[in-house]
Amino acid sequence: MAFRNKMIVGFGAALCILLMIGALSYQRFLQEESDQKWVAHTQEVLEQLDAALAASIQLDDERTSLPSPDATYPESGRRAASELLSHIAQIKALTADNRKQQAAQARLAELANARISLAAALGRQSDATATLEENRLQLMTQIRNLFLEMRSEEERLLRARMLRAAGRARQMQAILGLGYALSLVLFAITVYSIFREIEKRRRTEERLLRAQEQYRLLFDSNPIPVWVFDTDTLSILDVNATAVDRYGYSKEEFLRAKITDLRPQENVPELMAALRARQDPIQDSGPWRHRKKSGELIDVQITSYPLTFQGRDARLVVATDITEQKRATDALKQSEEMFRLIVSNIKDYAIIVLDPEGQVISWNGGAQRIKGYATEEILGQHFSVFYPPDDLAAGKPDIELSRARKEGRFEDESWRVRKDGSRFWANVVVTPLNDDTGRLHGFVKITRDVTERKRAEQEILRRSQELETANKELEAFSYSVSHDLRSPLRGIEGFSQALQEDYEQQLDTTAQDYLRRIRVATHRMGELIDDLLDLARVTRAEMHRESIDLTRLANEVAQELRSTEPQRTVALKIADGLQAHGDSRLVRVALQNLIGNAWKFTSKREQAEIEFGEKTANGDRAYFVRDNGAGFDPSYASRLFGAFQRLHAVNEFPGSGIGLATVQRIIHRHGGAVWAEGFVNRGATIYFTLRRPNS
Repeated sequence: MAFRNKMIVGFGAALCILLMIGALSYQRFLQEESDQKWVAHTQEVLEQLDAALAASIQLDDERTSLPSPDATYPESGRRAASELLSHIAQIKALTADNRKQQAAQARLAELANARISLAAALGRQSDATATLEENRLQLMTQIRNLFLEMRSEEERLLRARMLRAAGRARQMQAILGLGYALSLVLFAITVYSIFREIEKRRRTEERLLRAQEQYRLLFDSNPIPVWVFDTDTLSILDVNATAVDRYGYSKEEFLRAKITDLRPQENVPELMAALRARQDPIQDSGPWRHRKKSGELIDVQITSYPLTFQGRDARLVVATDITEQKRATDALKQSEEMFRLIVSNIKDYAIIVLDPEGQVISWNGGAQRIKGYATEEILGQHFSVFYPPDDLAAGKPDIELSRARKEGRFEDESWRVRKDGSRFWANVVVTPLNDDTGRLHGFVKITRDVTERKRAEQEILRRSQELETANKELEAFSYSVSHDLRSPLRGIEGFSQALQEDYEQQLDTTAQDYLRRIRVATHRMGELIDDLLDLARVTRAEMHRESIDLTRLANEVAQELRSTEPQRTVALKIADGLQAHGDSRLVRVALQNLIGNAWKFTSKREQAEIEFGEKTANGDRAYFVRDNGAGFDPSYASRLFGAFQRLHAVNEFPGSGIGLATVQRIIHRHGGAVWAEGFVNRGATIYFTLRRPNS
């Protein structure tokens, strides 16, 4: 039963009981009033009996009974007789409802009249006879006894009526007490039910408030745009903060809009059709297009749920932005299509898909061009048809698949056979196709015809061998020529010096200048020969790799340079702890050339600065020698490492132009690289790397 009905029933029952108690109380009031009247009536009868008895006694008093001197009836006797009769008459009227008392009253009236008559008779006689006196006494006794009887009867009636009134009072008290108790119980139960219902409703309201708070928290803090719209008017009833942030509309603008306002006009008919066709309570649909306030269109996936919101039929909408996902999907489709087109149009590579047993299940146009088979001819065939008989006998096809499966990839170059039986040199890569669980679905085999490359490599190898032989012969020739030139050069130098010393006074100024030029040229020629010999030695010398303390070597080279020109002030900074691996003798020669060049090209600086250090370049460890000297034009950087290539005049900076060529030979023999950076009059930096062990 509903709480309202329970409350009505409880209060109705209590009210009925109270009305009944009121009616009983009123009845009790009337009954008590009636009982009081009867008690008063009885009291009045008793009073009348007492008064009548008193009047009778007064009538019987001897003084009132004595005759007066004039022999008439005394006045007091007449008044007593009149009162007696009056009281008897009132008693009759008062006891009209009691036949017994009426009979006694009638008897009393007879006796009273007889007594009055007797009193009158006695009054007329001067001397009462014994008979009259006796009659008087008898009458008086009878009257007194009759009064006592009547009084006893009235007292009995009074007691009975009082007992009956008391019983009715107790009964009414019990009934009223029970009624009041029952009404109080009903009131207590009703009040308890009210308070219980109030508490229940309070808890329900608290749960509702908590639920509303949780709903609002979940609604507002949801990282996905969410709104509620009226299914009849399509008006937006509520919206969360994420939607406000993502779409750019304020909350007020959202609440003034309809869901059709978020769609491009061309999509509205489709939306309306979808709303009319909706049947499932929970519906996923999309992708749809939504328009932001800025006009930007985004792709969304919609999930909607039915609910009652503010007394209206509504739906909760969750709009997931899938713009990037859709772009990625479209890009993937385009990529897949592009990949398919690329694969199908690749002519230089044979791309073949095999099943796990090695049967051909797909191949491209390049495979058809290289292998010579049409698609319908090769599909379903085992890929071993592409191998020469000797490879088939050795089980090479199965070996390749097995190694690809175990190692994740197999690559090989060997001979393959076309449909017409001709052979070609092929570069083959076999890759297994495994899913996320590691299950093998097949293989992809990519084959490239590298016959021409093979021939070119063989030709290059032949020519490289010839070039190596020629280089060795040229180096031997250079070494021999350089060595053989020393003897005549020493002769020219000696005879020039003797001529200058012995015949200086006989030579004029022009001859002396010529002789000086001869000696300078022979000295320069000697330096060139020494540099050529050093370059030849660098190329021909056997390498002995070891750990090298580059810091120590650089300090030794710097000390040698300082000893040659002690008058120069050079700020030379060499990093600590520089280590490398290579031939220490050759690396020392490289450092002598690099630091020596820096020393030379900073000779015109008042504050010369040279630095030897280490840095990371292209992910590898590179060493560098940096100076603030003359520098060079960056456009000529490629010429720095060529033999006899000079970017400065001899009279400006002396040298043969062999030093950096020697450095390059040394670095290349170590498997490293060397390059230069610089600007004119802003210094230069030479970088070099040395191949690490096992790299």
